[in-house]
Amino acid sequence: MARLESTSVTCKPEEENSRIDLFERFGWTLKSSQEIFNKDSHTEVQHGTRYSVTETTNYVKLVFTRDKDMPYYNEIVSLENKYNSLTTPPPSFKKGMKILIWAGIILMFVLTTIIRVTWLNVIFTLIGIAGIVFFFILRAKGKKADAAALQKMHKVQDKILKQVANYV
Repeated sequence: MARLESTSVTCKPEEENSRIDLFERFGWTLKSSQEIFNKDSHTEVQHGTRYSVTETTNYVKLVFTRDKDMPYYNEIVSLENKYNSLTTPPPSFKKGMKILIWAGIILMFVLTTIIRVTWLNVIFTLIGIAGIVFFFILRAKGKKADAAALQKMHKVQDKILKQVANYV
């Protein structure tokens, strides 16, 4: 008698086929697929005004099974764990930098309207302009670094999928 393991995942309906394909590459067999679609309409009252609210839930639940006695089971599980441990790299451009730049811009405008000395206005304006330029330069570099990190992750994923194809 076969020793089976099972797992279930939920995904968006448009991701169903790619998710099934990915799981099958690691030796899983689709046991069931069920689309959940629920539309709920109700009214809510906020600040004395009645609103009609419609909430829609739409996802697909996939259930997979896999034989634990299949050939190369340990190697396949090891590769699957490596694949699943890869996560999308976090953005390199931090939100804190955005806040810092905007705080500098606001400070520049506040100080230039409070302080009427012309040369201070020029200094604060130049600092603000430099901050804006610095912000856009860092953002462009961050986007480039993020794209490179994502491309590197996809290469590692492709390598793992090629390796697991030797076993399944």
